[in-house]
Formats: sequence, C-alpha cells, structure tokens
Amino acid sequence: MAFLLSGQGGQYPGMAAELYAEEPMFRQAVDACTQALAEGRTGVTIRAHLLGDRDSAQSATALNQTEAAQPALFVLEYALARMWESWGIEPVALLGHSLGELVAACLAGVFTLPDALRLVVLRGALMQRQVQGSMLSVVADRESILALLPEGLSLAAHNGPKDCVVAGPEPKVTAFAGQLAVRGIPTHPVATSHAFHSALMAPMVEEFVAAVAAVPRQAPRVRFVSNVTGTWITAEQAQDPEYWGRQILSPVDFVAGVNTLAGEPNLVYLEVGPGPTLSSLVRRILPGGTARLVTATLPHRRDGRHPLEAAQRALGQLWLHGCEPDWTGFYGHERRRRVGLPTYPFQRQRYWLERRTPSTTERPPVRRPDVSNWFQVPSWERTALPSARPDREGERWLVFTDALGLGAAVAARLRAAGAAVMTVSASPTWNRWAGGHFTIDPQSSSHYGRLLQALAEDGPVPSRIAHCWTVTDAPAPQETPQDDATSLQLGFNSLLLLSQAFNGLFDQADRAVWVVSNGIHDVVGSEPLMPLKATVLGPCRVIPREHPGLAFRSIDIVLDGSPVDAHAARLVAEFAVPPAHAAVAHRGPHRWAQTYAPAPLPPSEDGASALRDDGVYLITGGTGGLGLVLAAHLSRPGRKLALMARTAVPVEGDGELLATRPGGPGATGTARKLREIKQRGSEVLIIAADVCDPAQTEAAVTRVTDAWGRIDGVFHAAGVAGGGLAQLKTLEEAAAVMGPKVAGTLNLERALTPLEPDFIALFGSNAANVGDFGLVDYVAANCFLDAYAHSRASTAESSPRVVTVDWGPWQEVGMAVTTDLGNGLAHARGKDVAERGMAPADAIEALERGLSASREPQLIVTPVDARHLIEQAFTLRGQGQNADGRLSGLGAPQTVHPRPEVSSAYVAPHGTVQRQLCTMWQELLGIEQIGIDDSFFDLGGSSLVAIQLISTINKSLDTALTVAQLYEALTIARLAALVDEGGVDPVESARTSLEEVRNRAGSRRRQQQNRMVRSRSRRQQ
Repeated sequence: MAFLLSGQGGQYPGMAAELYAEEPMFRQAVDACTQALAEGRTGVTIRAHLLGDRDSAQSATALNQTEAAQPALFVLEYALARMWESWGIEPVALLGHSLGELVAACLAGVFTLPDALRLVVLRGALMQRQVQGSMLSVVADRESILALLPEGLSLAAHNGPKDCVVAGPEPKVTAFAGQLAVRGIPTHPVATSHAFHSALMAPMVEEFVAAVAAVPRQAPRVRFVSNVTGTWITAEQAQDPEYWGRQILSPVDFVAGVNTLAGEPNLVYLEVGPGPTLSSLVRRILPGGTARLVTATLPHRRDGRHPLEAAQRALGQLWLHGCEPDWTGFYGHERRRRVGLPTYPFQRQRYWLERRTPSTTERPPVRRPDVSNWFQVPSWERTALPSARPDREGERWLVFTDALGLGAAVAARLRAAGAAVMTVSASPTWNRWAGGHFTIDPQSSSHYGRLLQALAEDGPVPSRIAHCWTVTDAPAPQETPQDDATSLQLGFNSLLLLSQAFNGLFDQADRAVWVVSNGIHDVVGSEPLMPLKATVLGPCRVIPREHPGLAFRSIDIVLDGSPVDAHAARLVAEFAVPPAHAAVAHRGPHRWAQTYAPAPLPPSEDGASALRDDGVYLITGGTGGLGLVLAAHLSRPGRKLALMARTAVPVEGDGELLATRPGGPGATGTARKLREIKQRGSEVLIIAADVCDPAQTEAAVTRVTDAWGRIDGVFHAAGVAGGGLAQLKTLEEAAAVMGPKVAGTLNLERALTPLEPDFIALFGSNAANVGDFGLVDYVAANCFLDAYAHSRASTAESSPRVVTVDWGPWQEVGMAVTTDLGNGLAHARGKDVAERGMAPADAIEALERGLSASREPQLIVTPVDARHLIEQAFTLRGQGQNADGRLSGLGAPQTVHPRPEVSSAYVAPHGTVQRQLCTMWQELLGIEQIGIDDSFFDLGGSSLVAIQLISTINKSLDTALTVAQLYEALTIARLAALVDEGGVDPVESARTSLEEVRNRAGSRRRQQQNRMVRSRSRRQQ
C-alpha cells in the first residue's frame, strides 16, 4: 500500500466537514492538529475553513491564500491517514507532491506533529510573502521543455509524460507561452498568485532551513519518495535541513516518483487528499500493461457522492485487491447487525480514451505575422443570376409563406414549372387545409413534427424548402427584445426547430433550404436593416456543418416597391444554384455574393487615438478574462473605468462586492488583477448588473454617470459561449446564450441614448463568419452584433459610432480557451488557438487601430484569412464523403480496457448487425467486451464519441442514423433494431419531433456530467 499525498491546488471550503461529523478517529486527529496549532501560537485558524459551509465565499478566498491553504491541507491529509490506519490500512510507502512530502515526513516520523505543523505554517507564510509570479501548464515532454526554457524561468513540476509546469515572473511566462504557441505546443495558465518551485522562492529558503534545523529530526520509519530525486529518500536527506530548502526550489519530479513506486511488486495506490488529483496523474504515468489499483479517499468536490461513501468504496476496492482491513477498528464506534451482502462491491471504473495523432491532409493556415494585416471586412461581389429551370417536374417543395405574399408568389411559380408545392404559414394554432396548406405555431416543436407527419402521408417529405418567414414589411423604429421577439420566432427559432424535425427523419435524404429574408445585409449602403433577423445566419452557417444532409443558403432581398412576382421570379432562378455557405443578396436586378476582403491598418504615424486620456469607459463582462485584459490596457492616471458583470462575490479585505463572471479568473485572481489595474492609476468602479436585464443595465449606466458625469466609450464584452449540437438544443438554452449579445446590446442602446459616447465597441467573434461546429446560438448572436453595427452606420444619426470586432481566438483568455468542448474537440480547439490565436497584447493593439484608424462598422481581426477558415472549418461529413481529419484523428484509443462494472449484465451479440455494431463500439470506446444491453453513457460515451460512432456506423452499414437516434436508443440492441427494421417510420419520427428525445438526452448528459469529472486536474503547488 502506497499513500499519495496531495499538494496545494485541490483545497476547498468544508472539505473535512462530513468525515469530521461521522468518523471518530478522523475527528480526533483534526482536533489534535488544531490544538497543536493553538498551543504553538502560530496565529493560524483553519478550523472554520475545514469544517464550515462548502459555499462559503470567505473560506474560499482564504483557502486561495497559500498561508492558509497549506496548513489546512496538512491537517486534512494527516487526519485521513490516521483514519485509514485505524481501519487497518497502513502504508509501506509514501509519495507526496510538494507540500505532501512534508505530510509524508511527519507520517514517517521524521518530524513530530507539533513541529511539522509549525514548519508548514512557516512555509506557507514565507511563500505568501514572496514576489508574485505565474505558472504555466505545458503539454510537452520534459526534455523538450528544458531545451526551450529561457533564462529566468524554472521547470516547477513534471506531472506526466507530456505534462509539465513552468514557473517564473509573469512577463517571462507570458512570453514563453507565446513562443510555445508558435510551435503548436498547447499551454494553459495555472490559477496561482506565486511561482512555486522556482527561483522566485529563493529568498525564503534560508529562514525555512534554519527553522528545520531548530527542531528534532529522526530517520524515517516508513519509506517515502523524494520530490527532488524521484527515488527513495535516504535517512541523511530526510534529516538534513538543507534538503528541505532544496525541496522548495527544485522541480517536483512526480513522474520519477511514480516510476519508483511502480518498481515495487504488488503495490496498490491510495490518494490521501481532497480529491482524485494525484490518482488521475498516476494512472497516466503507469505503463499501459500495469494492472494495479489506483483509488482515492475523497471524491472530486463537484462529485455528488458523500465523502464517507467514497472512502468506504475505496476500502472495498482495497479489500478486493488483497488488503486486509481491521474490521474491529472500522466498526469499533458503531453497533451493527450482521446482514447478507453481495459477494462483490458495486463500483464504477473510468477509462481514459487516449488520442491518436491526427492524420489529415488539410492545408495549414498561413499566419500573417504583422498585426497590420490582421484586418478584414465583409465585402460583396457581383455574380450572374442563374437562369430559372423551366421544368421542375417531380420536385417536391415546402414553402414557408410570409404575410406580404412573396412566399405565395414563389409557390405559384414553382407549381407553374411542374413542382408539387406545399405551403405553411405562421399561426398560433395547428391546421391542415385543402390544397396542401398548413398553419403551425413557430415556437412549437411538436407542430413541426406534425407537419412532417402530414407531408409524409402524401408522399416523400419535400427535399427542397423555401423559408420566407423573415420577409416582413418594415423595421420597427427601435428594436427591443419584447417588441421584436417575432423576428427571432419566425427566423432563428423556426429554422432550429425545423432542422431538428428533419434530423429525426430516418430517410435522411439530402435537403436544400433557402432562407429568404429582407433587412439583414448592408450591400449598397442604403438598405433598411433589421439586425434581429440576422440571427438566421446561425442556423444557415452551422447546421450544414453538423448535419451534412441539410444544406442552407441565406438570400437577402430589399422590398423596393417592385411587384412581389418580380422578386419571386429572381428567387426561383436563384433556386437553380445549390445552397452553400456564402450569403447571397438581391439588390434590384443584380445578384451579390458575400466574400471577405483585406483591410490593412498600419500603425498611426501621428499616434492619434480614439481614447481620451481622461476618458470614462464602461466595460461589460468587465471581470472576465477579456474584460480584465482590456481594463489593464486602458488603466492610467486620469482615466475612470466601470467594470460591469452579472454576479458578485465578497472580496477579502474589501467592503464592496466584486462582480465576477464565468470564464473569468476566479475571485482571488480577479481581486489581484483589479489591484494591479488600480495601481496603474485609474479609478475603478465595480458594478454587479446583468446586461440582459434592461432595468439593471439602466441602473448601471446611471451609477457611472452619477459618479463621473459622463461615459466616453463602451466596450461590450459580455457573452456566453454556449456549445452543443443544434439537434439537441432547446429554445431556452439558445436564448440564454444569445441574451448577453442580443438583448444586452439593445438594453445598452436604450440606456446610453441620452449620453452620446464617442463609440460603442461590440466584442463579436469570427465564429459568426466561419459558422463554427456546435455553436449555432453563439454564431447567431454574433451575426446580430455584425448586423447591428451596420444598421447604426447606415442611419443618418450615426452618433455614437458603433463597431463590431469579430475576434479570432485570443491566447490565454476568452471563450476559445475557457469553453468546455469535451476532451476531443478541446484538443482540436487547442491546436486551433495555437495556430491562429492572438496574444492579448497584439489583440489590444489591433483594437486600438480599429477604433482610431478605421470607420468600418465591422472588422474581422484574425491572423489567418477568413476565407481559409471557412473552407477548413470542422464539418461532420456524410455518407460517401471523407471524414474530417480532426474527427478521425480522435479515433480509437491506443489501449483496450476490460469491461467495466456497469448496471447491465453482459449479453453477447447475435446476428450480423449486432456483431458489427459491437465491434464498432468496442474499437471506438476502447473496451474489449461490450454487451448489447450496455448503455452508451455508462461506457463513457460523449457527444463527440457519438458523432464519430454514428459516422462510422452509417459508412459501414450504409444507414442514415442520427446522433439523436443514438441518444434515444443508447444500446446496441435498440440501435440494431433501427438498422434491421429499416429505421423508425418517418411518420412516427415526425410525430415525436425529437422533443422527447432531446429532453431525455439532455437529462442523461447532465447525469453523466455529474458522475464524471471532466475538468483537467489542477496543478500541484
């Protein structure tokens, strides 16, 4: 038995509360430690942090400070070790990580408990007082890092074969991250205030060594591994004060330590700490053929299991692997009755799916090194209008007709050409009328299903769709989320629900959807624009990437007084061209296609800036990653900054509430960055307000003007990244993602109306132009921002200036870095950020140039040509197409694991289809034996795996299954039935409209996410 003792990083409030209440030996050990701390007059009080409320913001803030975190972790780990010993589980070896090595030394008898506690308190306090620095996690092997490591930086930890941590001064760490990004090496900043295990800790060593020399030291009674050497510590080293000084400065060689333990036969591993951090690292380090138990005492803090349940489950695992518990000690404080028990524990096992090196023939992007060449703008080029096909005999069309008669005119022309045409109009109620006309509620998923059901009764469901619901009369004087909700209902919502209904049809025929609108695009500069309609571009650009059988094209027209039949004639001619990514606009007799043109912005020769030296600036999303970077750049003496974010937490030592937002650096990191911003000379006002709420937005603006009299500029950086397949997206989920950018922008416009700031800078995303896979709502929201900026530029009253900046990914901060996409796509996204990400300093420079030297309402800022990004964007290929290289590169695991313990009994496949499906599941999931009744999610399935699996099945079995059908079936038996029976009947599929499927799938995904800890392990101090 080897105990693994954690270092700093995994602590959280209340981490000892449940065990303290229920386990006497644990409670006695905690009391002994806290009493020793009090008697030693250390001045450290950690009891409330260990035993208090998990949601205590005060304790969370305190435990983010090294001087409190290290004593708290020592007490927890010491008490856990004593609890295990009382249960008869005693280690023959110990391996600690950083601070954990001091716990190991105490358990081994090198230090007495009171002396060890005094040393840990001193160590934490000394580290807290050192110069602040940064730490960077790097996905690379140790040799590569050491070869590239510049002077002034230190290798702080070697946590895995390709898992290293670098530490040092923040500017040098940031510069090194940029160098690695150029080489395509992924990095991630570690949330910490100091550069542990680096030269920045050197000033504390002398005092700490003297403290160690002042206490008695004994030779270890239990072997433990040295962090410095990675081998068994000698008695001389353990008793040498200078060794403990070197331990502070030297890198933690955790990989060598694990390999040292691996040399001991029959050793099992038990993590003794606040979660499964080290056990996860050990599993990655152990050789693939090593079948050893690695388990943890306590669950991850986000795991819903009770800590005692987790500890007892670990005890059961140890018993199965040959450890003999002391049941007398385990039950000594309880009265028990003998009951019959199963002969084995019900346990879950988790299997890591290793990534393969992607094999791809993609054309790599050409990165432009000069910031001047990062700017592009949307442009339009004249193209010939195709000739209308005179004969459409045999075609089946579905036309969504508008209130102005354009859709009806289109339907009439198609019928005249020989097509069978059904029409559908918007209405609060469902109806089916004679002549193939229907009415449906645009917001009702079930109505779309009933529509497809009715269409299927009369023949094949139409494969050509003209959606004209976003053709309306004229823009309202002022768009608001309330007054113009119809634009979203008839546009984005309708297209999302329609695509979901089509996705549920087993026929999976290729379908073409032309989305006709007016008021979206600024082509000639005089069109009346209605920005909310631009959200239709989200489905138009994203759904074809997720569902290759659904092709979309956006066609924008202008109602210029011409007869609707003239517009209809041009549209029917347009339908001769298959839909594609690029939007099309009809202006008069001309056809225009959207493209993107370079718009270089060299540095200003006279240094002119749109920013005032004494300016007052409001930043929404102000405490997020981008907001704080921007605030740090803006801060200088004389300027005033108002940072607005939607939630608030108390800050230690500060009476005001600090607003924070998801994707930000956390309360402690935010507080530190705000102190740095204030130190630059600006006055800073923190405002907790939700930009989606009009009253809160108006109150926030009023608070700024009451304090400083005016607002000179606004940076609207608030946003929610979203994520998830469109076919499983609910309208409520989409609305939550779109709210900050859509409702938030309109609320800001209303609140700022009387103030006339110099500019409003909207932080958009180049995802709006590319149409990124899995981001239908996020893309729609950013398309709105683009259209909104163009609409403001085209009005006579163009003050204040509004500009949308469509950012490519920023390195280190922003949604491209923080969005959780799951293991597979996260790897692809990391590579993407490395290839075309922008260093924050360069992005800020680009923002300055855009505000000062350009009058364009929309600027795309990315080092890579936007057209290349559109061409190379990730797309799920259909049958007969080559799979996207980034998807195939994330394929079958390199190792195969035995069948896990799942709730279903193993049932062998029978029949050709079941055997083929079993083989595909086993190869992709890396499990050697899968039964036909095993649940996809219980086997470790995820949305990315589902995409791969369905793609493989369709290609191998010549079927057209969907991810939604996999989520509904979940087992091989049910999936095989779909294949054997030719799939579900289209009528039945249409009747369900996937609503029930999506609800159940969403519930299953949430349950799965609660069971599995998907976050990467926090790095050890």
